[in-house]
Amino acid sequence: MHVSDPVLKNRVVLTGELHPAILWSMIIGFFVVLVGAFMAGAYIFGDKTQTVISNETQAKAPLPTPSQITISAPEEPPLKGANMPQAVSSDIVSLADVSSSIESERKPKYLPPTEQPESVVAMPPMAAPPEPASVKNLLAKAKKQIARKRFTSPADDNAYDTYHQLLEKAPEQAQSVLDDILAWYFKQAQKYITRGRFTRPQKGNAYKMYQKIREIAPQHHNVAILFNNIINGLNEQATQQLQKERLTSPSSNNAYLTYQELLTLAPNHQNTQSLLKTLIDRLLSQAKEQMENRHYTSPKNNNAAKTYQKILTISPNNTQAKRGIKKIAQEYYQLAFDNKKAGRYISSMTWIEKGLRVDPDNAALNRLKQKVEEQMK
Repeated sequence: MHVSDPVLKNRVVLTGELHPAILWSMIIGFFVVLVGAFMAGAYIFGDKTQTVISNETQAKAPLPTPSQITISAPEEPPLKGANMPQAVSSDIVSLADVSSSIESERKPKYLPPTEQPESVVAMPPMAAPPEPASVKNLLAKAKKQIARKRFTSPADDNAYDTYHQLLEKAPEQAQSVLDDILAWYFKQAQKYITRGRFTRPQKGNAYKMYQKIREIAPQHHNVAILFNNIINGLNEQATQQLQKERLTSPSSNNAYLTYQELLTLAPNHQNTQSLLKTLIDRLLSQAKEQMENRHYTSPKNNNAAKTYQKILTISPNNTQAKRGIKKIAQEYYQLAFDNKKAGRYISSMTWIEKGLRVDPDNAALNRLKQKVEEQMK
């Protein structure tokens, strides 16, 4: 038999005539070798192509690996002849050896491991942090809070807190919000001043508005302006009360109450000290007139003893008022002594008690009282 394939020609030595079965086995073996070579090439170059494509696009499906290819060998034709030789001469190279030798030469010595694309773990998207409120939104929020008169309360929704948030982003716009807050307090305080509500009533007065402004912006020019307006308003009120002789009465509108308000706001202020002096002078003048008319303890709302007590309430160390009290006690002592001397002990005791109501610690009246009580026994 003539062998035309150079590979087989150089490696196979044929002796004698070949049996048809052997001939067909050699043909089939040659076909299997060709298929194996094709599969090895597909395995080597197909894997590399698949790796490149997978890494670059990850879009196309990978090529099938050799393990996934199944090739069915063609059925062997039936052999003619009744008997097949059970052995072949040892000089004849077996088909399996030839196939194995060819396949080993064509296979590379080392096949690099196929690189597999790294698995990608899908991570849930991270929630974006909330965006800070814009300047425009903060300004609109502050405007709404001011319209609802939420200046410093409630704690979680007021214009003053919004002002501080704006201060970090836009100082100029923040200042406009602060000015609006202070303007409202200032305007409200002016209304109270016009109505004479300086420090009273407790729930709504000009002084409370002043305290709010001073708390929010102690260096603001409206703080000093409002304070002076309150002092001047109280001074004007006191002047009107003095003109109407409302020194200590009526109880809800008099110069003494106005003095107490000034004393609370500014004890050392010039207007406070001036009003105190004017008030004392007017009361001393009134007490002098009452003494001249012998209105020592009566009538109830117009007597010297009560006037002197008012002066001592305003100025506890006033010497003129103290001397006035002693003078009234002395007058009652003289009346009580004259009645005792005349034997009118009941009348004497009446004057003694009046004197002690004015000056309870008067030593002369207390001694006279003891003597009259002994005579009455």
